[in-house]
Amino acid sequence: MDELTTKNRNSKLKWGLFWNVFGSIGSKVLVMVAAILTARILGADRNGEFGMINNTVGMFSTFAALGLGTTATRFIVEFKDNEKRRCGNVIAMTFSFAFISSMLFALSLLFGSDWLAGYTLSNPKLSYGLKLSTFMLIFNTLNTIQNSILAGFEDFKAVARVNIIQGVISVPIFVVSTLLLGVNGLVVGYGIVGLIAFLIANINIRNSCRNNLISITYKTCLPEYKLLFKFALPAMLMNIVVMPITW
Repeated sequence: MDELTTKNRNSKLKWGLFWNVFGSIGSKVLVMVAAILTARILGADRNGEFGMINNTVGMFSTFAALGLGTTATRFIVEFKDNEKRRCGNVIAMTFSFAFISSMLFALSLLFGSDWLAGYTLSNPKLSYGLKLSTFMLIFNTLNTIQNSILAGFEDFKAVARVNIIQGVISVPIFVVSTLLLGVNGLVVGYGIVGLIAFLIANINIRNSCRNNLISITYKTCLPEYKLLFKFALPAMLMNIVVMPITW
């Protein structure tokens, strides 16, 4: 029985690795195609402007995630088979904290966009684009958490499905939005793609919970906040050191 269980486990890991690699590569290729097309539409200078907005959103999103993605994956793997109630609490806790954090950082970006554009990026006309990018920030953060939750369930096929769909829809949405509104349109396009990916991933999470007989309960999730200090805080501190330098 132990040998059979080990073989099944190894087979599941191999297929999980396959779907993870397939989804990641497929998504990145499609997004790269979209990026090449939009760069040709925008031109070098305006594409550089979008790059500054995108990098700023990336830094804020990393802080907003609070290391919760790693925490979700780690403890869902541990609890999903034997402590189903606690697993549901971990999912509720990580998602709740990620939602609150993403909203707070989005508000910070919204109200600080004039200062960031004028004094940090030395380009005041990026202010409006930064305001629009708050939707990018919110969905970037939440999608990171949701993909981590799916990874915790070892549902790599669902992760691949979300990534591929996100890549496929990004090409027409990015091109059309850029043709219509330039840099700001591309920012809006990223927000739309993020919203669609969020909805698809959320459906997959609910399916994974149903298949594993796990109920997401927000009323009883608060005691799991201790996991933030045990696991999420070190991951967040590492990102705090690295991301501002990259930005």
